[in-house]
Amino acid sequence: METINVLVFGCNGRMGQLLCKAIAQTENFVVIGGYDVEYKEGLHDFPIYTSMDKLEQLETLSNDTDLFIDFSDPELTMQVLKLGTKHGIPILIGTKGFSNNQKREIRNAAKHTAIFHSSNMSYAVKNIENISQNANLSVVGTLAAARYLLDCGCKGYFSMNDLFEDACDD
Repeated sequence: METINVLVFGCNGRMGQLLCKAIAQTENFVVIGGYDVEYKEGLHDFPIYTSMDKLEQLETLSNDTDLFIDFSDPELTMQVLKLGTKHGIPILIGTKGFSNNQKREIRNAAKHTAIFHSSNMSYAVKNIENISQNANLSVVGTLAAARYLLDCGCKGYFSMNDLFEDACDD
């Protein structure tokens, strides 16, 4: 199976840290970079960007990045949408607290790239696959959603309900 290169937004937050640690233990996903508002020394073993301008200037962004995973905040998510649509990179959004206007922006961005959005990544995960009781359901849900988003190979807006319905159709 092909390796999926991921850039995690909000990598220093609680969920971002959990996700990065879980990805490091998988064989299919690799975190190639992260973004957060402040740099924390020694927290991760990949480059962390604290400026969207610097991230935007990376020549390898569109060639080397397969997926953006966003666990940041609604304002940063709007910037992630612009970056993802500009470079045609699918976006998985686990952020919550969006205004109605921001939700419309997310749906509009889905016309240009695939977007999977759920503010609760653990929703219905127990019904999708057999999971250890010790597993972090949000992390498992995020990785399942990422696989779903990339496997579909299309543009559009998807949610945890889509993942659950497709899993039940098998």
